[in-house]
Amino acid sequence: MKIAATQIEKGMTIKVREVFTISEKFAMHYPASCTNSIATHSILKSSPSYKVLTVSEVITTGAHRTQHKTVAEKHIEITLEGIDGICEISPKQKVVLI
Repeated sequence: MKIAATQIEKGMTIKVREVFTISEKFAMHYPASCTNSIATHSILKSSPSYKVLTVSEVITTGAHRTQHKTVAEKHIEITLEGIDGICEISPKQKVVLI
């Protein structure tokens, strides 16, 4: 069953496409506290599953590129068992609940 990132809770086991390290090149698109990002496109049967240790919602502000406005963006920060650092996932993404 797929659930939205906003429904992820502590103690759940979720399946994701991959967890990748945020490089310095793309760091400006993510909250400063996050070291990893979660990809959820095309989740496969062989995709890894992780136990969720902590979940928090963070709102960051940034400049909108085309209109030169400051906008607020919501991010979900989660800690996964077996992954070093905090992972970021967009509230719009969905994961598979195990």
